[in-house]
Amino acid sequence: PLDIVPRLFSEDDGKICEQHPVTLAIEVSEFEPDGSIRVDPERSVVPSQQNFLVCSDFARHAKIASNGLKNWQCSAKDHLSAPEDPYVFTMPDLTVFRSSKETGYPFLKEPFHVSAITFAMAGQRPGIAISPAEKRTEWYSSAVDQSALLERLSLIGLAALQGVEPDQKGILILSAMGCSDGGRHPRDAVANSLKHWRARFARRFHTVILACGPDQELAARLDVAINKPVY
Repeated sequence: PLDIVPRLFSEDDGKICEQHPVTLAIEVSEFEPDGSIRVDPERSVVPSQQNFLVCSDFARHAKIASNGLKNWQCSAKDHLSAPEDPYVFTMPDLTVFRSSKETGYPFLKEPFHVSAITFAMAGQRPGIAISPAEKRTEWYSSAVDQSALLERLSLIGLAALQGVEPDQKGILILSAMGCSDGGRHPRDAVANSLKHWRARFARRFHTVILACGPDQELAARLDVAINKPVY
């Protein structure tokens, strides 16, 4: 998702971002033994999380969030990854100052400031049920995992709408929700959930971008399911 930000603020699209605030949904999956979010890019092995640590001041915000929970019984991991009643935490001023790994992490001429929402899936490899139909679609084998995804999508949608004027619809960049960076969530279940999220929330945004990284097959699969009513 982070790679899209410099493109949005490019010379051609920059005016759109001036009129419509950008919010980035950041999925984290790496935590320290004490439950705090991993913020050392040299120890991070998940590409998207490593990109956020190298290219922005995400680590500063993550430390603040984790430290704020030290006096509580539950850690950042406990709250973010909870199957029921999960937390997300917002960053109203995330600064992006480097470009992507593919271009060698060069410093940007001008840093970009966006809002961000950090979340985590309830697990990276939930149980999957394969439909016996010819298309062999993938679904959650547990209703708890399905509900956990829906709750996170609702939280992200509601958090992204906070602080935005009704007549100033924002731009929201979503991740593939557990389907990239080694995540093994059932793609058809995620696509179907995003389709229903789209029907509920999309009209409240100027643009919603679903970032799938270099996985073109995943992007095509999600696109067909989510936007089928449009096509």
